[in-house]
Amino acid sequence: FVGESQFGPPPLTLRGGLGEFRGTAPPQLFATALNATGLNNGQSLLTCVGSAAPTPDWAAYLADPSTIPTSCIGGTPIFANQRRNVTVFDPDFQAPRAWRASLGLNRRFWDRYSFSIDAGYARGIAQTGSTDINLDTIPKFTLANEGNRPVYAPSNAIVPTTGAVSVLGSRVYPQFGVVSQIQSNLKSDTKQLTLGLNGITTKGILLNASYTLTRSFDQSQGFSQGGVQGFGGTAGSTPGNPNISEWGRSDNARRHAFLGTITYPVKPVLELTAIARATSGSYFAPLVGGDINGDGRNNDRAFIFSPVAAAAAGDTAVANGMTRLLANTSPRARDCLLKQMGQIAARSSCSSPWSPALDLQANIRPSSFGLDRRLTISVIALNTLTGLDQLLHGNNNLRGWGQPSFPDRTLLYVRGFDPATNTYRYQVNEHFGVTNGTRNAFRVPFQIAIQGRLTLGTDPARQQFNNVIGRGAGGRLNPEALKSRMTRLVPNAFLDIIAINDSAKLELTPEQVTKLQTAGDAFKVKADSLIDKVANILGDSTVKNPDPMTIFAKLQPSMTEGRKLATQAINDAKAILTPAQWAKVPESIRTPGLRRGDGEGPRFERGGPGS
Repeated sequence: FVGESQFGPPPLTLRGGLGEFRGTAPPQLFATALNATGLNNGQSLLTCVGSAAPTPDWAAYLADPSTIPTSCIGGTPIFANQRRNVTVFDPDFQAPRAWRASLGLNRRFWDRYSFSIDAGYARGIAQTGSTDINLDTIPKFTLANEGNRPVYAPSNAIVPTTGAVSVLGSRVYPQFGVVSQIQSNLKSDTKQLTLGLNGITTKGILLNASYTLTRSFDQSQGFSQGGVQGFGGTAGSTPGNPNISEWGRSDNARRHAFLGTITYPVKPVLELTAIARATSGSYFAPLVGGDINGDGRNNDRAFIFSPVAAAAAGDTAVANGMTRLLANTSPRARDCLLKQMGQIAARSSCSSPWSPALDLQANIRPSSFGLDRRLTISVIALNTLTGLDQLLHGNNNLRGWGQPSFPDRTLLYVRGFDPATNTYRYQVNEHFGVTNGTRNAFRVPFQIAIQGRLTLGTDPARQQFNNVIGRGAGGRLNPEALKSRMTRLVPNAFLDIIAINDSAKLELTPEQVTKLQTAGDAFKVKADSLIDKVANILGDSTVKNPDPMTIFAKLQPSMTEGRKLATQAINDAKAILTPAQWAKVPESIRTPGLRRGDGEGPRFERGGPGS
């Protein structure tokens, strides 16, 4: 704050930008292409489905790896085959790119606080995707009881007892498996708005809070669900093709995010900080555990069976399972299923719960032993909510506090196939949507860390502050000494103009001189009152090693009053003079806060209550 200009930082700031950003292609794509060449020396996959699969003997495999089977047990070629997956790059493949634009506004109010609005837009182009160019996209039949979902493998390529599908039934060239062509044909669209509020109280408490609203959609491939989801989430009626991209809400999008930080200086040697976050859940779709459309990918979205309709069709297993699931699952998962009852689940149609997080930190800056607060010892408690969850509930009954939500996304498991009616038999996963911490294998641990930081040499900010309060070899100045110093540094525009009357050839009239003298005396009385307040705060000997931010918060009201007083003085002085006279007044007087150069009359340094 010492180097701040006479009128302080600008109350309104506008910023923005526009540009193209280029990324890099994921290196694992090239590693996959090097291995999956389709040649004899490349990777091959032995596919054994149904009765053609050998009975595993894991103990024997571990004892003697040569006993691991290298062929299937008889069976027809469609269920027992050795195939090679292939990865190739489209000739037009390129690294992903994005156009991004941002516009932000910051507004300062009450001197110690500021409010900001930031809007951003990103249009992703040339995003990486893949198509299976060895997939026969002509459906062999459809599942009538699942909204006419297309199936790309013939019914004789599905094992009736398990529902397992041989991928070879959907191949254009059976000697190859999935032939993934890596392309740069996908797009994304993201809009974001962030509101921020920050400031410092008169007690030096730092406050920061922000809210971010995000709307993100992108294209994806590999889904064949009987309907193509349109941009913005509108379902279409065209039968889906796994190689055709579809728009939908991004799986990793977080629509709402709150962030709050508070730092409380308990004492000059102790500072406490809390960082709290709350993020809305991710989006997902109910899935089937396995490949039911025969395209070779385990990403089929589930058909949401109505318990009543399933019971009427004689499928009591699904009817009873859905009834129990709807009665016992979370309200969020239940609403997702009910709004899609009787149809194939849409992409990103369900959402996981909010994820809160809390971090705590204590900073200790001792002033004794000549350290002068240059040593900072930080005790940090990361993910405190998880620690509280473990402390209160134990490791076996975690509530999932402080953990990201990874809900169980599988709604149905395949348990058979009826070739007579071309229908799958399913088992309902009654843990669908569960996010309990005990079922989550991926946890963010509770951690306590201790860090130390020692500042060597002189901290410029603190040195500048020490210069203001007169701290150094001669010790800290008392309030009276500070008043004497600051009085000499406070510019008085009225008396300054009188002082340069002859040198600047202003030709002031006696009446103007009288008005300037009277106004200058009144200004001095008000300025002296402000100087008293500032000097008493800066020279308070009861506070050892004062924190500059805390002192700044206490000075802000006086600084605000000083800026208003200086501004009003300039306007009043200008009103006393004629336009011709005012034009001759040096810029250093007309614009307080500017250092006056040689030949411009008396030199005044910044640092008074108006600065």
